Amino acid sequence: MKTVDDIRISTEALAGFLDVKSGTFRNWQNRDGLLQGGTLSGRGRRASFSFSDCLKAYVAKQLIEMSVSTSVAATIANHSPALDAFMNGAPLVVGVRDGKPALAYDPDRDIAIHIPLEEFGWSLADWFCHHIALSAGKPGAFQTAKRDFEERVNLHRINKQ
Repeated sequence: MKTVDDIRISTEALAGFLDVKSGTFRNWQNRDGLLQGGTLSGRGRRASFSFSDCLKAYVAKQLIEMSVSTSVAATIANHSPALDAFMNGAPLVVGVRDGKPALAYDPDRDIAIHIPLEEFGWSLADWFCHHIALSAGKPGAFQTAKRDFEERVNLHRINKQ
């Protein structure tokens, strides 16, 4: 059976999950470079995004809502360890130096912005698990996928302690 790592979602699905218009999300990609390293649309292909990409898109959205310019938010999100932060159960820390977000957080020089990923990440995981269940078409597929993901996250968190 597929896992959360195997599922990729479309631009429209990700935009909907982030509660932004598809056109807005495409502008973030095309004009500002958000998630340019992923599988992008092209001739005969549709863009698709992994769980990690979705977390990074959420980071960008949070920064944009804090009035960070879209291009700076995209750059920070693209380079952020969002998946690691979620897997560790910690918020993502973005440093602000001289009034501007910094790519790398320096605790001695920066003011820290903490972007919580826990609630969004688990909601996203549920959504991915529903897609797995739909593709599997078996009773209990959602619970199996969810349990697998929870076990992987919990094991990661235990190993980090």
